[in-house]
Amino acid sequence: IVNLIYAVLFTVLLIYTKKLSYLITGYFLIEILLKGVISIREVKNTSHRGDSREHMRLVSHISLINIAQGIIFQLDQILVQHFFGYTSLAKFNIAILIPDQLKDLLTSFSSVMLRRFSTYKNPKQVLQNTQKHYWAVFALCILITGSYALSAPVVLRYLFPQYQDQSFLTSIYAMSLICLASVVGANFFQAHNMMKRLWVFYGFNTVIQVVGTFVLIPFYGGAGAIYTKIASRILSMPLGYPRVTADKHR
Repeated sequence: IVNLIYAVLFTVLLIYTKKLSYLITGYFLIEILLKGVISIREVKNTSHRGDSREHMRLVSHISLINIAQGIIFQLDQILVQHFFGYTSLAKFNIAILIPDQLKDLLTSFSSVMLRRFSTYKNPKQVLQNTQKHYWAVFALCILITGSYALSAPVVLRYLFPQYQDQSFLTSIYAMSLICLASVVGANFFQAHNMMKRLWVFYGFNTVIQVVGTFVLIPFYGGAGAIYTKIASRILSMPLGYPRVTADKHR
């Protein structure tokens, strides 16, 4: 629902202005407002039962992972601007703008559905339902991202006519979102405190992004950043398949 509200608000902004500075400012203001509301709500609804040390341990792991992912996100922006200037940076951000909103929508849907499966007490039943959810999200990703990839030239022509040359990049970047089914596995590992698997998944993804960012961006600019994101998602997808092994504990 939150991502739908975001999409509606940003679409309204796009209708009323095409000026890049206004779009960037509006993007961050809407992001801060909506995520601020979500954060306050989550804090209020957080259960205070159980061992606080275990909760703090889990929070510290998730925080470190989020910090690493945030640094990578900023790194490609900085390098694209450094090597190719603000025009290339603007084109890069336009190419990833709508697919990244689709990513947030699909990720949120996956997380909400996983909470329902996590209510089962039988571990085997939890795993079976989570694996079914993985393939359901995979199919949903194909449907949504495929639809956007096919319509991207029309969408860019209407919303960003000066950036129609980014149709190909935004289309192939959107198609890489089919790999977001791996988020189901990441949520499963987190929900069942399988920190080792969670770190392997995000660590492998981060290494690929760091290497690809420094190797490809100096030569290909924003396209290099997009190719890096695509490669990291495809290669790390198998690591995000929900599974349980004997060494599941940390």
